[in-house]
Amino acid sequence: MKKKILSVTLIIVTIISLFSLIFVPKVEASTTYGFGLASRPLTIYAGGELSTSQINILKDAINSWNSTRFGTFFVYGGVKRVYNPIKADGWSTVTIGNLDVGVGGQTYTVTNGYSIVEANIIINSNNYTKSTVMHELGHALGLEDNHDTGSVMCFVNFNSVTITQSDLNDLDTLY
Repeated sequence: MKKKILSVTLIIVTIISLFSLIFVPKVEASTTYGFGLASRPLTIYAGGELSTSQINILKDAINSWNSTRFGTFFVYGGVKRVYNPIKADGWSTVTIGNLDVGVGGQTYTVTNGYSIVEANIIINSNNYTKSTVMHELGHALGLEDNHDTGSVMCFVNFNSVTITQSDLNDLDTLY
């Protein structure tokens, strides 16, 4: 009897695993460079664990990207409880997590064809700054890291909150 239950359980687990491989949307960690947003604006929700000051940093970072000549990329949607920050669930979120040392944040994008339809951002709990949030929002727009040391997208300058001409040029190619 135990062998039969074990066999049935193994079959069920295999079926569920195969189903999730086939039907779960594609989620990638910052690998969809060169893709633009499927539609604008993308609504960004703050994870329920963010403090008021962290939410204000998020809003300020959103406003910085929206103040470019490209218009509104993002709108702030309020606070949402996030159970799995990298799950493709139709909600774009910013949450706090414990990432590896030296990693300021990580952006996970969900794509449909060559367009980004969802972006979930995890900011390292010890590095929640405007520059880190702006940098990860740039990835949500499809931007790559760059070598312009004044740019918010520079991967070696973690203090910049400046959207430079190189960032705008990259946005020109996407939008």
